[in-house]
Amino acid sequence: MGFLTPDILPLAVKLFVFDIAVLPLLIDNLRTGEANNRDNLILVAGGIAMIGIEHALGWSDQSLWEIGAWVVFGVIGLFVLAFVAGMPGGVAKTMMALLFWFPSMAFVVMFAIAWFVTALIGYASGSREVPIVPAIVVVCTGIWSFENVALGFFSGGAVLLFGWLASRRA
Repeated sequence: MGFLTPDILPLAVKLFVFDIAVLPLLIDNLRTGEANNRDNLILVAGGIAMIGIEHALGWSDQSLWEIGAWVVFGVIGLFVLAFVAGMPGGVAKTMMALLFWFPSMAFVVMFAIAWFVTALIGYASGSREVPIVPAIVVVCTGIWSFENVALGFFSGGAVLLFGWLASRRA
């Protein structure tokens, strides 16, 4: 299997759209440590656009009802988690925006790994304030990398590098 073959096109498009949609959120999260509503809305819009692209081109086998039910119940679950566990509001909104990008089991795996990586970074650095978006980007592209390791590595590395460089410019 080559690097860019026709069977990899759906993944390449999804990674490209995700990278473009998550970049403003990543930059602001690295600069301020927060996840604002505008950037989360861009991520939601990108996810909805990707669902439309996948269905229009026949790349998805999920029905829109399944996706809609998953998003509704996911938002309810994240609201409960935010109020019960004290999850910061920006993180809850970012996770809600990511509901459009993953099916249920992949989302649960991404959510758990991203929280673990963020906690590990916070523990290692001795800080209680650690931006979660870089961990989310790594985990998301890592999950998609199972289909094509080189493409996922390139996508995740590129968006992290561009996000880091842009966040350093004041």
